Amino acid sequence: MTISNNRIASQWINNQLDLYNLAVSLGDQVWQDQILDRLRSKEEYIQREIQEQAWQDLWLRFDDINRKILGIYEQLHTSVSEGHKSSLREQAWELRALRVQIGKKLRESQPGISNVLQRG
Repeated sequence: MTISNNRIASQWINNQLDLYNLAVSLGDQVWQDQILDRLRSKEEYIQREIQEQAWQDLWLRFDDINRKILGIYEQLHTSVSEGHKSSLREQAWELRALRVQIGKKLRESQPGISNVLQRG
């Protein structure tokens, strides 16, 4: 596990323990048992959390690339220098290629996401 994954695992366990303490203070035995069951299966839950975080990180990168591409297109419309325009087109091309790679990773990690990515 990486440091980030360890942080996610630690945070998940701490959250479950906090919930367990609350369930104890409320005297809710059913809730206590549910939390204990989750803690016994913690690897599955933690793996799900790690995958969710990775998916969110990919979306953030995807959105960041889109913003950069839009900024480049705005510069293309205002630039008068052909050399500068050529450089901007090159940057946009590289960012589009990176966006395609990230889009593939998103599609692989979340079934059903391909419809959303194809619209964008």
